[in-house]
Amino acid sequence: MAPEKLLLDNNENNNNDNKKKKVPYDPKCEIYSVGALLWEIAELKKPHSDISSELIVSIRKRVKENYVLPFSSDVPFEWKSVVSRATEYEPEWRIKISDICIELYRLHKKYSSQNSMPPLSPTPTAVTIPSVEEAVREHKSPNGNKRLAWQSFSYHSETDIEAKYWYGYYYYHEEIPELQRISKEERIRIAINIFKETADKGNPSAQLRYGMCLWKGEGVAIDSHEALKYLKLAANQGNSAAMYIIGKAYWNGGNDIEQDKVQGAEYLKIAANNDHPTAKKMCLENNIYYL
Repeated sequence: MAPEKLLLDNNENNNNDNKKKKVPYDPKCEIYSVGALLWEIAELKKPHSDISSELIVSIRKRVKENYVLPFSSDVPFEWKSVVSRATEYEPEWRIKISDICIELYRLHKKYSSQNSMPPLSPTPTAVTIPSVEEAVREHKSPNGNKRLAWQSFSYHSETDIEAKYWYGYYYYHEEIPELQRISKEERIRIAINIFKETADKGNPSAQLRYGMCLWKGEGVAIDSHEALKYLKLAANQGNSAAMYIIGKAYWNGGNDIEQDKVQGAEYLKIAANNDHPTAKKMCLENNIYYL
């Protein structure tokens, strides 16, 4: 059963005047069921069969925690990707049934040409999922495969903070077509939540981006002091862009930040010494010597 149905059905048993309206069983719920069935086909067992007691309660607890059905290591990456996209926690993220059919047809053609089907083959062909480092290089390459990078970030996002940050980055910048179908407001909301989560877990790029969202009021209320807190966390990890932004904020003042040219100059000098081009320019324009 899809998460939105399972959790709301649970709410119906509570006498809560503020409970959510019941969600009808719609095509998005059906997609989730298809994804669960594909997982069952690959693993040859029912989802959550490892739970021995209080089945419904335990499943609901897992659903609330965004539990992801685990795969055996020999299941092809393409199959895992289809299931992952079909069983997304948020209904609007789920793949369309037509796309599921297309992906399964491609998978059929691939393995038919090798005269083997992956679930039945005694020696299944290994499909390598790009590592996070490889996916970042793919993303940054001028002719890189953004979709391949996205699949890697999506796959690794549950266990790797760097991948989770890039997962949010792709939502923020609508890097691939299926993300462009989501409203900008929803994409930004998802991205901001991911940036904050990964920023709080120590990712400097996320600290920079979440700090800038707080500074500009993008997806969250403007909070200059909270923004500086996150920017300083990034700067302390060597992020020169964060150093420059902090230095400029103190040098100019405003936005509820008291002007402090001494502190501003220090941050600008450090950023310039870390080869930040705009920091170098600002230092030259304001006679701040950084070498």
